[in-house]
Amino acid sequence: MNIQEAVISANKQGKFMYRETWKHEGNEMEIMPTNTQECCMVIPTKDKTMTGSRWNPDMEDLISNDWKVD
Repeated sequence: MNIQEAVISANKQGKFMYRETWKHEGNEMEIMPTNTQECCMVIPTKDKTMTGSRWNPDMEDLISNDWKVD
């Protein structure tokens, strides 16, 4: 799915989103989209503890269709 579909789905289901490509590259993180001052929060997948750091998507993230919701 694209990023817009992933954000809507993650929000409705109360789940995290990630790119399938990240899993294959060894990036162990998921994103929690919010409407708070924290914006999109980065969550390490191993312990699901919020890191407090914000995620800033690059062009590839914005145009990709490999978004998943977990």
